[in-house]
Amino acid sequence: MRGQDSKHAATMFLYWFLVATFTLHSQSGFCHALQVPAMFVFGDSLVDDGNNNYLSSIAKSNYYPYGIDFFQGPTGRFSNGKTVIDVLCDLLGIPYLPPYASPDLNGSRLLYGVNYASAAGGILDESGRYSLSQQVLNFESNLNDLKSLIGNENFEDYLAKSIVIMVLGSNDYINNYLLRSSYSTSYEYSPQEYASLLIDHYTRQILALHSMGLRKFLLAGIGPLGCIPNQRASGLAPPDRCVDQVNQIVGYFNTEVKSLVQQLNADHPGSFFIYGDTYRGIGDVLNNPSQYGFTVIDRGCCGLGRNHGQITCLPLAVPCDEREQYVFWDAYHPTEAVNMILGQRAFNGPPDDVYPINFRDDAKPTFAALVATVLSFPAFPLIASMLSIEESKNLFSLLDSESKPFDEIVADYRSQFPREARFRVCFSLAILLEDKVLLKLSQRLVAYLILHQTYSSNPPSSNPFISFLVNAASDDTSEKMEMAFIQLSMGSLGGSNNKEVMKLSAVDYIKGFDSSSYVLLQCEQLQKLFSDSVQSKSYENIFQAASVKNIIPDPDIPIGIDSTPSEPKLPVTGTKPRMGSDDRDNAILGLMQNLSVEGLGPQWIRPTPPMLPVLDGEFIWLNPDNDHELLWDYGMCADTSRGSAVRDLIAKALKGPLAPAQQEDLVEHNPLIAVEVLSKLMNSPEISEYFTVLVNMEMSLHSMEVVNRLTTAVNLPTEFVHMYITNCISSCENIKDKYVQNRLVRLVCVFLQSLIRNKIINVRDLFIEVQAFCIEFSRIREAAGLFRLLKTLE
Repeated sequence: MRGQDSKHAATMFLYWFLVATFTLHSQSGFCHALQVPAMFVFGDSLVDDGNNNYLSSIAKSNYYPYGIDFFQGPTGRFSNGKTVIDVLCDLLGIPYLPPYASPDLNGSRLLYGVNYASAAGGILDESGRYSLSQQVLNFESNLNDLKSLIGNENFEDYLAKSIVIMVLGSNDYINNYLLRSSYSTSYEYSPQEYASLLIDHYTRQILALHSMGLRKFLLAGIGPLGCIPNQRASGLAPPDRCVDQVNQIVGYFNTEVKSLVQQLNADHPGSFFIYGDTYRGIGDVLNNPSQYGFTVIDRGCCGLGRNHGQITCLPLAVPCDEREQYVFWDAYHPTEAVNMILGQRAFNGPPDDVYPINFRDDAKPTFAALVATVLSFPAFPLIASMLSIEESKNLFSLLDSESKPFDEIVADYRSQFPREARFRVCFSLAILLEDKVLLKLSQRLVAYLILHQTYSSNPPSSNPFISFLVNAASDDTSEKMEMAFIQLSMGSLGGSNNKEVMKLSAVDYIKGFDSSSYVLLQCEQLQKLFSDSVQSKSYENIFQAASVKNIIPDPDIPIGIDSTPSEPKLPVTGTKPRMGSDDRDNAILGLMQNLSVEGLGPQWIRPTPPMLPVLDGEFIWLNPDNDHELLWDYGMCADTSRGSAVRDLIAKALKGPLAPAQQEDLVEHNPLIAVEVLSKLMNSPEISEYFTVLVNMEMSLHSMEVVNRLTTAVNLPTEFVHMYITNCISSCENIKDKYVQNRLVRLVCVFLQSLIRNKIINVRDLFIEVQAFCIEFSRIREAAGLFRLLKTLE
């Protein structure tokens, strides 16, 4: 015992020495980034955060209304706001990942991780770019820079503790296997054979990343593609149904990925591969939309055509107003509200959302458990990077309270650490508990108690450390005394009284422990006990409606009452206090002192707060102690670069009237202004020159948007419209790239259908030319639809 105390004293001395040293280094700008784990993302447009901005590709989203709800505006994210990766970054407390193709990617920006995902990218090279193989090569190209920043000694450990997220496969179906008019894969392979082909390529790239030193992988499955607006618009299913055939085809791939994860875990001990069941997560939202606050599940918030899914969101299109009520943002991608749900479920949601079951000692993992397990850098520097010196002192003071009852330790913990600091504290405790020699037994008992009590008011599935606790409670290498205490504190031992244990101190518990008094549960039993728990309705409403409401209650504190009240002094039983007596007054005073409006304090989340001033009845305080006033900090989000940006725009502004030669730049960079200008020039004698430029310029999304808006705003000359249509058809025929050609043909077909249905043009004047165009591209669904429309007009 004396030797253990000496060892503990030496450990604490070393800890404080390293804390002080590390803090000084951090303040000086050294070493801090080296202690922060990284996240590397490989995938497609579901997780792309701007790589395609720098590629020669039409799969871009760096224009409005993409990013309409994102604080940086349009950045290349295919959403109205955050992606799933952004949500996970928020939960992990790391900066948003920079895109690989960004010219600003250098130096310390690499250390927290990089996003290599590319819209339209697939597992197969022919499905789109950057394909997965190219993304892996891009990662390899960053290794030397990372090694020079981190150093040879720590580089291997850095990679081994980093997290890899892979979200791929959707484009291999949408832009390949399901695109029968352009690709032959659906004729060459059955759905099962094609899934095996994808898995073969997928496995090679995963193993390539593994060979470079990465060890922690989260492989996301494909969602229900048959339910996205693009597939619903195909007409292959009733209007209110998903395309079941497509979902069945995708199911083969997801099954193969789960088997792959199991095989990789068996073949590579020491590495971690988990499967994220995206299909189940989105399927739950689609099957129970009202529980999550959604009202629209069958069409995009921004798009054109049937289900707003035939053409994706075009530049300057007007999206829906109630974006938080839509599951899908455009023809292919979910809204930020869905991404928030998926991110939360991946981080600390139901255990059934991840696979395999035997992640560690047969305890089912969550993403948070993966993080808590893998980010095990040397404990002291990492803890020093998360906790201040004062917080560290308070934490170890609690751990050393071996003679204090457990319930008092919990009360002290809640009073010393605010809610926003508790995850960092628990994360630090988990790191200390991983090494069984750093803490004495009494300290370990207190640490486990804090890990459980921090999230005891939430359902078990929302505790990010539940898997950690289940592992420790069934770890055969640990002392039975320790395992019994964890199971007692979690309330998993039948017949045991958790309240009685809370009144004991660590010393009392250790002295009075009788191993014969406890029959411990096995890992499978604990897992079933905590994975089958049903979340309370109130908790579900909070997390499901988080994207709808501006205010949510604090889930850690019961409404209107303090979570750790002291015992009020009530009058002696049997006495009837008289009005004005001391006993009655003291009783009322005791109750009032223990009431608190802490649970009524609103917790503001990311959405914009309500417009000021607040109207009567819009915001109500119950029994307020003080007069509360809402204030807006106008300087919080001030853009200090606005002045230089304005000067730059003034320098670029035209010094005179818009000349026809300048029109092309205006159309490409600001099509909305181009529409306004051309509308006002309709009566100008030079309007024919402007129309000539518009006809002869290279066809693009922006030029088509200008013409589309002009046809509804003014009466365009018939010959101009005919010339523009002829130019569009000619441009489609001359494009060599099959992928780009197919996308533009679809766009032109929907554009022509709109003109015909709105009677903007008389198609009989162009019947032969348009019919030949439809026949030439009859393999494309939209061209076949246009052809059928022409037949109805004959």
